Amino acid sequence: MSERGTAPHGEQLVYHYCDLHTFISIVRRGELWLADISKSNDSMELDWAKRMFRREASRIVREHMDWGASGAEVSHGTSAPAGFDPAAATSYLSSPSIGPGSQDFMRCYAMCFSVQADSLGQWRGYADDGAGVALGFMSSAFEAVHQRGGEAAFEYDRVIYDQAEARARVRAGFADVDIRQPTASLVQDLRQREAKLFLLAPFLKNPTFRSEQEERLSVWIDDRKLAEAQQTLAREYGDLFQPLGLHFSDRDRDIVPHFRLQVDLSKLLRQVVLGPTCRAHRRDVLLLLSSCGVDPLNVRITRSLSSYR
Repeated sequence: MSERGTAPHGEQLVYHYCDLHTFISIVRRGELWLADISKSNDSMELDWAKRMFRREASRIVREHMDWGASGAEVSHGTSAPAGFDPAAATSYLSSPSIGPGSQDFMRCYAMCFSVQADSLGQWRGYADDGAGVALGFMSSAFEAVHQRGGEAAFEYDRVIYDQAEARARVRAGFADVDIRQPTASLVQDLRQREAKLFLLAPFLKNPTFRSEQEERLSVWIDDRKLAEAQQTLAREYGDLFQPLGLHFSDRDRDIVPHFRLQVDLSKLLRQVVLGPTCRAHRRDVLLLLSSCGVDPLNVRITRSLSSYR
């Protein structure tokens, strides 16, 4: 496992692994593309978190049903509420988990980073089998992102793989639910909490992916309110990230939407690591950077120490 990289002045870096085509595109355009997360290589993306949310909500509903069926709560000596409705509770348990807003239109876009500067697993999986690069960005620029109001939920955080920690985060979202309220009120309360917690979903992953040591930049956008979302992000983060709308690419016989952010790479990019099978020369990387307005003196060019071939 490689150590976390740092820039010459000690700034912490996070790394985006990609092929050379993507690298050239990022530098030439000065853009970061956040991809529709449902198109990722993890077939359980978001669903892993949904299941955790629903398990916790179901536990609360079962406690509510047990209390209602008993007719009284022994510890408080009160009668079950007149609004107790076991059929409504059962219906909720069998209904799908919901996301933030209308699930038919909400979409999560994300760009993934690793704290590892030279990870063989990342080279193999995301950087053209080692022929690509790892771009080292200043993590402090991303860590300032925290937007939950308006028409877009914009977040940057580390991915949680530890299941005990993930359960604790989820349970905190349901911590003060009153199981003694009428069933209809309880179900409404739980649905609202699920929708709010759903913003955490991109940061909860199957522990089998823990070797990736991921951090993510994500944004939730309603397909019908793209313009409003762009205005919100431009207003809050226009000095670092200027939203440019959507771009579409094809991958594995599918259409993948991307949300584009214009960035000043001179403020963000601090290292380029050439992959273990990458044939690009350092001088060519420097020429690419300088020709696209990125000061090469601020970017360290290194090569992977992996012996992979």
